[in-house]
Amino acid sequence: MESFKKDRRRLTTRLRINLQSYFPGFSRIFRDITKPVLPLLLFLESPTKLRSLSLDSFLAGIQSIRWSEKRKIQIYENLNYESPEYETSRQSECIVYTMHLIEQINLLDHQIAKMNSDIESLYNNHSGSRILSSIPAMGTMIGATLLAELSDESRGFRDYRAFQAYAGTSPVSRQSGKSQKLVVMRRACNKHLRHALYWLAFNSLTRGEWARQFYDAQRAKGKANSVTLRSLSNKWAKIIFTIWKKNSTYSADLFKKTSIHKILLT
Repeated sequence: MESFKKDRRRLTTRLRINLQSYFPGFSRIFRDITKPVLPLLLFLESPTKLRSLSLDSFLAGIQSIRWSEKRKIQIYENLNYESPEYETSRQSECIVYTMHLIEQINLLDHQIAKMNSDIESLYNNHSGSRILSSIPAMGTMIGATLLAELSDESRGFRDYRAFQAYAGTSPVSRQSGKSQKLVVMRRACNKHLRHALYWLAFNSLTRGEWARQFYDAQRAKGKANSVTLRSLSNKWAKIIFTIWKKNSTYSADLFKKTSIHKILLT
């Protein structure tokens, strides 16, 4: 999945660079090449065609794009204002290259959408998804990443600490000289799993009372946002490993009834 997304970013970067050579106004107005932008670019092709279009023709040509009419009119006006009145000698070559890039991006978008659908189906049909989906902040992609690691019996995690180390959520202490001790982020880890737990921690800020309390308390101590989220993801790694081993679902009430609530907030 990540390799497809990286390929898409690489292709959109090439597309922006290519546009700057013959259609700079378009690349300035649309800094992000999203799905609705691609059919607009296919329709316009170049500043030459843009100048030949009336507003009505422009609106008729992009009626399938789900933007408001007000936004479409604004785009038309901005493009006409931004686009140059001259033609470059390489315009035809650049247009052909643009069309090929758009074709490749559309193909990747289709593959990414299909993969998302397949992953969602596999995740929902796995018995372990019952445990992970009980966490309010758990999305399908995050859950699928965790499920792949936790259900792999070859990992053989001894306890939750081993799982935290593998995920890279627990920090590493380094001694500098005889007195200075440094606590740094763990580099040797499963980065996909660390990324998933980081975003789980971020999502939980608005969906879990204790998670928000922990975050606010750490920030009040002067901890940076990224450091606090990594620390919170470390808490989540412990919780997830524990409920997975016990084959039980997550319950927010657990933290209000037991001493673990105080431990999590420290």
